[in-house]
Amino acid sequence: MARIPVGGGDDAEWGQAVTAFVVPSGPTPPTLEALRDAVKAQLPPYCAPQRLELVTAIPRTSLGKPRRSALVSAPSAAGGGGGPRHREGRHAQPG
Repeated sequence: MARIPVGGGDDAEWGQAVTAFVVPSGPTPPTLEALRDAVKAQLPPYCAPQRLELVTAIPRTSLGKPRRSALVSAPSAAGGGGGPRHREGRHAQPG
């Protein structure tokens, strides 16, 4: 798997939940389960994201770092320019 930025995505129950923001690179996007398994192979289980959001691009700072604050308004890979993102996870709500 590629480097995937994670951050606090909105969550109705907890306020925020660990969310992975992924730009799909092939015809089949990764699943939350596959992503969690890959993380758990390297890090403690609590580091694994609770949700997965597919986006069309990862906004970057002038230094090339992911701009997590801009991911909130990033266009959707599933919905095209500016539509709702595809969400998968424990508390995912229909986009």
